[in-house]
Amino acid sequence: MYPLFETLCVQDGVIKNSSFHEARFKQAFYKFYGYVPNFNLLDAIEVPKPFTAGIVKLRIDYNQEHTAPKFTFYTPKIINTLKLVYDKHIDYDLKFTHRAPLTQLWQKRGNCDDVLICKNGLITDTYFANILFTKNAKWYTPKTFLLNGTCRQRLLQNKLVDSIDISVHNLKKFEGFQLINAMLDFDPLKIIPIGQIKTN
Repeated sequence: MYPLFETLCVQDGVIKNSSFHEARFKQAFYKFYGYVPNFNLLDAIEVPKPFTAGIVKLRIDYNQEHTAPKFTFYTPKIINTLKLVYDKHIDYDLKFTHRAPLTQLWQKRGNCDDVLICKNGLITDTYFANILFTKNAKWYTPKTFLLNGTCRQRLLQNKLVDSIDISVHNLKKFEGFQLINAMLDFDPLKIIPIGQIKTN
């Protein structure tokens, strides 16, 4: 059984942002198992020749002893509309392979592409990704994230976005949003109108 996993982007045979994924792997491993791993996430992993061109998704499931890598060609999910859903108790601070609580919320999306999860009045993440909001050409991400994604960490480290509290009540002050994760990198020109978040 593999309780945890990492998703990495491979572009033209090169694994992107590997240091951020290694760091999160070590943090998650220690939090889950209570000790430091004696192996690295990417030990002995090589990109197979069929996957050395284009954008590829590398998912690595892992436990305290082993990793199980899987390469697949990546087809981006088109997500333009979000349904606001509420959950006071949702917790997803590690990349668990068991995602039933998130999936139950995602099933409430109605005719929208994804859900935007609100916990105790504050915006967190979507089912698939962290979220960024923009106003006056500046970008912001919620402090109250569920999962601290590697793309999110990198953008904050490089001071391309700011981390702030974002409540349901002040969503309308933003002009738009975009989703980010390991497979969806930040694009400052990609702005989905804030009206595409359905609040009822």
